Amino acid sequence: MRGTQSATQARINVSTTAKITAAAAEKTSRARLKKVDKRESRRLVVRVKDNKAHLAWETVLSGATANGPSRLHVFVDAIDGKVVDSYDDVRAGTGNSKWNGPNPLTIDTTASGSQFQLKDPKRPGLSCADYSGGSVMTKSSDNWGNGNTTSKETGCVDAMWGAQKEWDML
Repeated sequence: MRGTQSATQARINVSTTAKITAAAAEKTSRARLKKVDKRESRRLVVRVKDNKAHLAWETVLSGATANGPSRLHVFVDAIDGKVVDSYDDVRAGTGNSKWNGPNPLTIDTTASGSQFQLKDPKRPGLSCADYSGGSVMTKSSDNWGNGNTTSKETGCVDAMWGAQKEWDML
């Protein structure tokens, strides 16, 4: 054992010999993204899902879904080749900041139909509005700001990112 991420009540009793190759598991993982820029890592792990232990290949891919950027972790069962679990490190929009970085930053935003808002879905009352009109910033893409001080969106990216990180820290 080289490390653990969490505890489980499940009994861990799995073979340590993979029947599925790492390359086959990666191919299965790549099918979960619209575009893959690169494979960041691949390793053999024991993944517990729904109190059942699986010997699995964890493949981490950088790329894009149909809706935006992705850094996807996919766990493919090393015995039967089926996807056991997956999660994406990217959960929200991106923003180009002036003062925080490195760019692009990831900020939590809200999607409503085909529109995105600079309104935090997890932190009640946290949003960014255009001071002149008072309405929360909205647009058709989930990419905000351009890194210039004259952009209201850039200011909101810095404010939202800073407020979200401070909230999480507290």
